[in-house]
Amino acid sequence: VTAEQKMFTGFTYAEGNTNNVTTANIAGDGSTVLKVYYIRESYELTLTKDENIAEVTGANIYKYGATVTINATPKTEEGYTIEFTKWKSNNTELLANKTTQEATFTMPAGDVSLEAKASKTANNVNYKVEYYYQVNGEYPTQPGETNIATRQGLTGTTAEVTTEDKTPTQTGYVYDESAANIESAT
Repeated sequence: VTAEQKMFTGFTYAEGNTNNVTTANIAGDGSTVLKVYYIRESYELTLTKDENIAEVTGANIYKYGATVTINATPKTEEGYTIEFTKWKSNNTELLANKTTQEATFTMPAGDVSLEAKASKTANNVNYKVEYYYQVNGEYPTQPGETNIATRQGLTGTTAEVTTEDKTPTQTGYVYDESAANIESAT
């Protein structure tokens, strides 16, 4: 009798294994045993990251069925909130997208790539408008405490001096267009 090689997901027949017993004569006492050995396959897990992710960990070569843990660390950037959104799979038939920053899964029967993705949102932050009033024909190096207005805007957008800002609040002054004014900034 000859043992039939079977197909198993994630395994291949171990042709060179000396423990294989694939043919034998059937003994009358029912003691005949055929043995067919299979090798567990290894597959590569590739991890990439978008521009908002600082680091990814867990890329390696894993045996089929192994428990795999991956992790992504979003970047930090002052004035922005950066949040992990998902691991995007290059082959969702092998491995579905993952929605947790640290994810654990069973290695599928095939190479797979995952990309860590994160969203970046501008925060609403304070900025200042400083008003300088000439004293004896000279501008002070610092504005007076009452000559500062605090405003809010989104990080990365342009803050601009308004028409109202150009209207002095102190009597006897006019807006000096020839001064070193900074009328917009990012």
